[in-house]
Amino acid sequence: MNSPQSAHSQYLKSLFDTHPTADDLFEKANQIKNSNPNQKELHDFLELGHLTIVNKTISEANKIEEWFDIIHELILESKLTVGHLINQRARYYGNRTCFQEIDGNQIRKFTYQDIWDQIIQIGQALCAIKAVSDKNITIGIFTENSIRGALIDLACLSFHITIVPIPITTTPDHLAFIIENSTITQLFIGGTSVQTILRESKVEQELLDIYHLDDPDEAIIFAKPWESFISQAVDFDGINVLKRINQCSMHDLATVMYTSGTTDEPKGIVFNQENIVTKRFARALALPDFSCDDIFLCFLPLYHTFGRYFELLGSIFWGATYTFAESPYFKSLLKDFHLIKPSVFISVPKRWIQLMEHTDSIKPVGDGDNQEINNIVKQITGGNLKYGLSAAGYLDPDVFRFFQGNGINLLSGYGMTEATGGITMTPTDDYQHDSVGIPLPGIQLTLADDNELLINGPYVSSSYFGKHNGSTLVDGWFHTGDIFKEKHDHYYIIDRKKEIYKNSRGQTISPQKIENMFQDFDGIKSAFLVGDGLEFNTLLIYSEPDSLPMDISNASLVTIREYYSSLVQSVNSFLAPFERVINFAIIKRDFNSDDELTQKGTYKRKQILKNFGEIINPMYEKNHITLSYNNYQIYIPNWILREKGVSRTDVKWNGSKISIKNNRISLKLSWDNSKLVIGDFTYHTMEDSLDLQELLLSPELWLGNNAFAKFIGKSAFRLTKFEPVKNLQLDLPTMSDHTDKVSKDIAYSVSLPDLGDLHKATRQLYSGHLNGFIPYNYLLASNHGDLTRIAFNILLSFRYCTDSSFRMKAMEAMMPELSGILFFELLSGTHQQYYEEKSKNGFTVNVELLKDNHFDAILSKLGQFRKNIKSITKEQLSFIQILLPIVADYGIYHPTKYIWARSELYWWQITDCPKRIISYAQKAQYNLVNGFRSWIGPNRKLAINRSNSTEYSWKDVIVFDELVKPELRELLISAIINTAVIRESIFLFYDHRLIELDDIQPDGVWITFLGKNHGKSVLRILVQTKDDEAYNFAININEKHEKIFMEEEIKWLVIMGSSIHGQKFVEEFGSYWPEYNLYTEEYIPGETLHQYLERNRSEIEENLAPDRWQMRWLHFIWSGAAAYINFWWRSDKKVRIGDPSPKNLIIPEHDYASGTRLISISNRENTTGISKLLFSVYGEFIEDTENHYPGLKRMADWELIFSVILQVAKVKYGIPIIAQFKKELIKDKTKLKKAKQYDLTIDRIDDFVDEVNSDGVMTKRMVFAALRYERWLDLNQNATLQARTSILQELYEDYNLGDLLSEYPETRVRFFLMTCLKDSREELKNLLWELLRDLRARKVTEDDLQNRLHHIHENLEVTDEEQHFLTHLVFKHLAAADFIELVTMDEGERGRIDLVMLCEDNDGNGYRIRPPFHPKEIARFHSLLIKSNLEPVFQGNHEFLLIFDMKDRLVGGVYWKESEKTNIVHFEWIVIRSKYRKKHLSNQLMDELINRLRNKGVQYVIVGFFQEEFFYKHGFIIDKNFGGLVKDIQLDIQATSSV
Repeated sequence: MNSPQSAHSQYLKSLFDTHPTADDLFEKANQIKNSNPNQKELHDFLELGHLTIVNKTISEANKIEEWFDIIHELILESKLTVGHLINQRARYYGNRTCFQEIDGNQIRKFTYQDIWDQIIQIGQALCAIKAVSDKNITIGIFTENSIRGALIDLACLSFHITIVPIPITTTPDHLAFIIENSTITQLFIGGTSVQTILRESKVEQELLDIYHLDDPDEAIIFAKPWESFISQAVDFDGINVLKRINQCSMHDLATVMYTSGTTDEPKGIVFNQENIVTKRFARALALPDFSCDDIFLCFLPLYHTFGRYFELLGSIFWGATYTFAESPYFKSLLKDFHLIKPSVFISVPKRWIQLMEHTDSIKPVGDGDNQEINNIVKQITGGNLKYGLSAAGYLDPDVFRFFQGNGINLLSGYGMTEATGGITMTPTDDYQHDSVGIPLPGIQLTLADDNELLINGPYVSSSYFGKHNGSTLVDGWFHTGDIFKEKHDHYYIIDRKKEIYKNSRGQTISPQKIENMFQDFDGIKSAFLVGDGLEFNTLLIYSEPDSLPMDISNASLVTIREYYSSLVQSVNSFLAPFERVINFAIIKRDFNSDDELTQKGTYKRKQILKNFGEIINPMYEKNHITLSYNNYQIYIPNWILREKGVSRTDVKWNGSKISIKNNRISLKLSWDNSKLVIGDFTYHTMEDSLDLQELLLSPELWLGNNAFAKFIGKSAFRLTKFEPVKNLQLDLPTMSDHTDKVSKDIAYSVSLPDLGDLHKATRQLYSGHLNGFIPYNYLLASNHGDLTRIAFNILLSFRYCTDSSFRMKAMEAMMPELSGILFFELLSGTHQQYYEEKSKNGFTVNVELLKDNHFDAILSKLGQFRKNIKSITKEQLSFIQILLPIVADYGIYHPTKYIWARSELYWWQITDCPKRIISYAQKAQYNLVNGFRSWIGPNRKLAINRSNSTEYSWKDVIVFDELVKPELRELLISAIINTAVIRESIFLFYDHRLIELDDIQPDGVWITFLGKNHGKSVLRILVQTKDDEAYNFAININEKHEKIFMEEEIKWLVIMGSSIHGQKFVEEFGSYWPEYNLYTEEYIPGETLHQYLERNRSEIEENLAPDRWQMRWLHFIWSGAAAYINFWWRSDKKVRIGDPSPKNLIIPEHDYASGTRLISISNRENTTGISKLLFSVYGEFIEDTENHYPGLKRMADWELIFSVILQVAKVKYGIPIIAQFKKELIKDKTKLKKAKQYDLTIDRIDDFVDEVNSDGVMTKRMVFAALRYERWLDLNQNATLQARTSILQELYEDYNLGDLLSEYPETRVRFFLMTCLKDSREELKNLLWELLRDLRARKVTEDDLQNRLHHIHENLEVTDEEQHFLTHLVFKHLAAADFIELVTMDEGERGRIDLVMLCEDNDGNGYRIRPPFHPKEIARFHSLLIKSNLEPVFQGNHEFLLIFDMKDRLVGGVYWKESEKTNIVHFEWIVIRSKYRKKHLSNQLMDELINRLRNKGVQYVIVGFFQEEFFYKHGFIIDKNFGGLVKDIQLDIQATSSV
């Protein structure tokens, strides 16, 4: 006989001249199908279906389903049955081993021909029995795995005799049911255990023909020996055999398999030949690498589908070798691995876990290198194992990854008996975390409305047998009873439908999903979720003390419960709020298999709920008593009753007060619609119930309520955890006395106040005693956590106090904790109260208490008052009169804010406001200047040379340039000697540096003449100090203008300089000395735009670098137009520069640099309207300059000018300005004609506005960054992805695009759309444009980008390049060279996308830094912390970042939580496993955490005093305001950027 490979090759060659393609195979199949073939021709062609070469060809062509459809059709047409299949294999593989049986160290082998011969013999015996029977016979097999049992099964399937394999795990009652239900007539039994079950059952054995498969000497049941059965076989010939195996319909009953019942009777599932045979072809297409060379090691029972169909019939289908394991026990399997060296092993999850643990016992997985572990795995499994499948249960993804990482392709799958086993399976080399794979070929899957998996297909059973007789299908679909989700074509099982329950709110919960999350925690053996129909979930935990990572022998119950609470909290972080576990109980025994577990080990939920009711019920008992009156209810916590020693029946409420039997203390409590009176206080609530526990946890609502405090007792002041109440508002109690007296019974120490102290102090405040502020001032001077928050909230309630002076005291006490916005809100409200009172007492603010953020808020609000000056009220005018002196005083107290204060006061002097306001501003400005100069101090006129003790004066250090005229010299010497002009100027221009005469070098003051400009002589002053520092500034000496002109110009110079209202675009103004007719300003060297263009005239005119000059000219147009328009806008649209020319501009050469300056603002013109300004910018600046320098070509004009308006005035005001311009053009035909000459139409204006309304503003920085990217890309067309990312990031940083996000939140998305994603597919760009518009409309925040990226990742196929740039779009901290992976994570009902950062240690070994994917990873981190002698307590708001090696072994991690202030994070612990320390990993972990937090907008990271040296190295410093080490991570990045 030829080898099977040779025979198949010859057959292939006869069909195809060369190696067939998929198209060749389809063509040949259709050709044969249409040629009226006989059965043999079809069977020969179907023989190709088990060949690797064919299945690989079909698989690689991605035409599996089409091929299966043809195969299915040919199977039915040719009546290819199990008998034909085995006959074919015997014909081709006759001498190859079909079965192997292990006995000790011996192997008995049976060839395909041997097996076929025995099948025929058994078939003849069965036919003989059938021939003499007066009714149809049905064969039952009740045996452990054995060759004879397998042969009986195969013979029945081949000779079309109904066969029923019976599970040996069945109960006696179920055995009797199966035998009766299936009408078994002959029963084959094997093994002592099955005989025991049979003996204990109610089966009427005398009605059965029972045969022993084993030696009858060991029998405990009377049955006929095997020999008496096989002797009934008669002689046969091949023709009769083929005739017999051909005598059936493909849809006739072939076999019945019974599911193991739990509480109900087993169901018999009917299979026909079509089901069985088509499934074999489907599996072969799904596993194209399986072949006749494979050896299966098998221990799964042959009464289950995986053992019977996949292993037994599957190995025969492939022409492979099926090996009967000697025993299913693990130690025996280890021996079998060595003996037979299998290539395929299918097992329940437990055996895979044992194999991994056995590897770990030889060499701990965390200690061995990859090759060493790989060698051990090969040694254990025989060295030839290529494929594995985990069947019938959940297996942890770590186990899958372990074997896949060590050369064994371990597959996951899902199946049911009704589907002849498998329904889905993970494709080879495509394992997905917790996925059960994709559908097998030939089966259709769909999810019902409730996500139940529905299936149909040729190998899905269509009916049940006997008592349950009926279709398995509903509307053509089989309902699996399992709830699934589908993602990226992979399927994920959630739970059994009947296990899923709804809570009292109707929300659906999958208990198995949640229970599985606990299975990997140290110290938890079993976890059972409770919550069906209840308000919340609870958990029963059976602990496993031996596996706990800590010694609990001496641990308190509190410590043990804290440990388990941490585990529960870590799981809760992966669950939706309604799924979370609220309480748990540790039970003393595990769930038993007698009545609480099914045979499969799953929970009998109703029984467990019943058995553990005494433990479960208390977790749902109300921890309070309920008192009712009419429609209102009060909940009083039980602990209050215990404290008072009373029972529930002792407490009464009559609708007006709560009283306690035999207790004279009662509590007034009554409702009047929304008004609620409790004790001394009145509240407002829309609720009709009150929980006293909730009220107690919010002390800001009851401190000072003496009646309430007395009723509760001292225990109220022992509370340590607090939580605000949302639905209850306190009416500020009426203050009974306003005298400033100290109550004799209350004294305060300097120690930290407690709740009791605050209660007493609050009583005083509500009585009008100012002494009550003492503990409040103490608490608010530095942060003391919850107590400070409570104190702050109580003082905040005084914003409604009717006494304005008392309100002011409360506000001043809050100052250390007040934000700028809230400060101004309180200040404004207090003033309004003061104004309405018409109080004769002056309204004063203690300026010494103000902080910079309060000052900034005042300036910001004053700016808003100015913009709305025409609609301002009398009260607001009165308020402004108070604010202006505050601004001046703050500038005096804080000289570093002098420039800002001065700018604001000058603004009010040019604003169209009442004269008295201008007068107040002038007076405040006068006081500010005098106060500031008083602080600067008088000029010292004489100094001592420290080296030789000689005296010298200012004249001795001043050196004049020869161009300085004598009269100017004399004036300057006098000014420098008699004023602090040098000292003051250097302080203002050089970061507040103060110098004296004795700081200056000999000849250290150089004065040079710069020229004349608009009637002023301009001189440069260069001061060099003895410490080699140099300072420059300019002095302008008025020679032409009147004093009033100079004073007006100085106002404009000041307000166009630094202020809170915008960037400066003139040199910073210093100071004015009218007695010398001079003022100082910054000295900024540089040439005007006119000078720059003149210097480059030849290059421009000769068109030597057109692209470069096109970009530069665009930059100059944009910057120049912005300067002139900004001046007009900052002047409140009153004044414009009369000659907007290049001669009056200094513009930085580089378009990413800021610092455009107007040289002079002397040529000012009053203006009304907008058209004159815009026409002058277009005509005199843009067009005239282009005419003067031929070769300058603009890339944009009017759209650019309009964009400048929107950037200068913001969109809110800019769009109306453009509308006003349009109105002026329509109204004035002369202007409209001029606009047309300048190529501007009304339609062009409308188009621009429409585009802005749709897509937002194109800012200059973003436009130039995008243009630079395009230009770079043109020059570097073959640039790598990393290089493109690098230039993208450089441009984003160089142009400071991140600074635009607060005003233009769409900036980053738009920049990426204009650059790296410009040529992406339309679907992706449409999604990003949708996101951009949502960002503009503030419908989403930048933080939501991660969720949007998840949506894109889940719903759109993107290229690797697109995904790379999308990742960098969202995760801004990534460097171009960073190695990253994106992962999708489930969080409750929704998913999100997150980042895996790849890094290396000092030795080049790779690691992954990422969040935990599963609670078990948090559990391992928890264990690591404990083993490192740390004391972790995880809470629901903790977040984690972990580091793993490339085998996903936990190396270390860090965890933290956000404070109530969203920009502050509290760092808990960082730990690295000891083996991995000193490898630079903790630094990389810390850096990655800081980057991620910075990306989220966190500003401060706080850590306690531990591992100080480590944190010092990372830039942490001690800060008493934070109570530990702190790092300002935003300041850190700013410093890095500036470098």
